Amino acid sequence: MEAGKTQENNLWRMVSIWELCDDHFCTSAGYTGALYGTYSLDSIYLETALKHHAVFVTLDDKDFLQRIKWRVGIEVYHPKDFS
Repeated sequence: MEAGKTQENNLWRMVSIWELCDDHFCTSAGYTGALYGTYSLDSIYLETALKHHAVFVTLDDKDFLQRIKWRVGIEVYHPKDFS
């Protein structure tokens, strides 16, 4: 339980660098998840990147990356793309 709470706190700190985590943001992230077929945590990161036109780097190169890479209007990479 404590590990989950730590991860939740880390998530809030990372996302709040760019976004205020309010009801509007969560609703937008939920819509993004439905639109691209992503899991909730991936949707939060993706929504933040989309809103700020940021480059998105994901560790999931098999499923998530292939599902969104050509569908979103931002650059999407896996770390191996940089080597």
